[in-house]
Amino acid sequence: MRAVLADIVEGAQPALAVAHDGDSAPPSWSVVARIGGGATDSLLLAVPIVDRRGSSAAAALVVEVARALAAGPRPYAIEVALIDDALGADGLARAMNDAGELVGVRAAFYLDGLCGATPRLVRDLYSHREYRELVWRMARELGHGAAFPSDGFATPQGGHRAFLEHGVRATVALVDASDAESCSDAG
Repeated sequence: MRAVLADIVEGAQPALAVAHDGDSAPPSWSVVARIGGGATDSLLLAVPIVDRRGSSAAAALVVEVARALAAGPRPYAIEVALIDDALGADGLARAMNDAGELVGVRAAFYLDGLCGATPRLVRDLYSHREYRELVWRMARELGHGAAFPSDGFATPQGGHRAFLEHGVRATVALVDASDAESCSDAG
């Protein structure tokens, strides 16, 4: 399991694998892979393998973003965290913190619930203000304003809070907080 991202994303090196032996049989795994950059500091892309809507669309998006980033020069390393539901973001953030993997994380981006034709991401009040607004502005400039509405703020529950609690202050939540129960309901 440690090499799963290295097999998917050229240039990725396994950085951390955490097993959760709870009630699941066989044990479930969360993995972190690192794509080297010009500096040892990194940007973290974190996503549940299967999100709260039962979809892996956000995980697939993160893997594709990692592939694109791996293809070009990077000033910082990129860390990709695929989070198993049994361990959860809090368990992985704790394990990463204990292993020293959060030291040097310049910014973390946590994705959840992104599926359907046009997700509606919320402007999370816990997210790093400047980075959040940069993402929203760039999305509008690229023609994706419908998915990044600027009509207010919210405080969605999500795994991004685990990284904030473990000291990664520059965390941005990219969470679709629409009322859809599943991706088929999201459109």
